[in-house]
Amino acid sequence: MQTFNDVHLQFASFFKSQNLQPYAYLVSKKLSQGHICLNLGELSLEKEDISSYFKIDCLDVEQLKKEKMVCLKGDEKQPFILHQNRLYLQRYFNYESKILTRIFKFK
Repeated sequence: MQTFNDVHLQFASFFKSQNLQPYAYLVSKKLSQGHICLNLGELSLEKEDISSYFKIDCLDVEQLKKEKMVCLKGDEKQPFILHQNRLYLQRYFNYESKILTRIFKFK
């Protein structure tokens, strides 16, 4: 059931690519649940959450890698970062990277 009150759906609708929208929806939802990224290895568990909004049979990670809004290296300026089979919003990827860098300096 689609509603206008679903902030995750509204976020996903900002992106024109129909291939990117379900991923944007899921990463937004994960952030609201306290997670920093979407683990693409666990997508089969997430399909139920998006089935009522997006008409897709499967989520294709290879197609995601080809999206212009997704970069595979953290130093590029794109909204989404795909790193080690996890999808991040750029801001949260940068936060996590900075924290890890500081932690490793203490070792």
